[in-house]
Amino acid sequence: MKDANDTHTADMISPTPQENRPVGRPVRYASDEERKAARAQAARERREREREAGLVEVRRLVKRKDAPLTSDVIDLSVIPEHRRR
Repeated sequence: MKDANDTHTADMISPTPQENRPVGRPVRYASDEERKAARAQAARERREREREAGLVEVRRLVKRKDAPLTSDVIDLSVIPEHRRR
């Protein structure tokens, strides 16, 4: 305080120090499972909106490793044998 008659300066000082507050962004999800479930739900909702807007969903199919590499569209002769999986 500045002097004996000053009562306002003490009121401006916070009773708890600022170091007690957590650092960074506040936690949104309690666990990884909850975060993953929320993300999956958001993706389902987004895909549904895209379908309603007339978009077509295209997914990739993955072959087994022992399946031969074949294509009707491109020439695979330039790919070395050891790279064909």
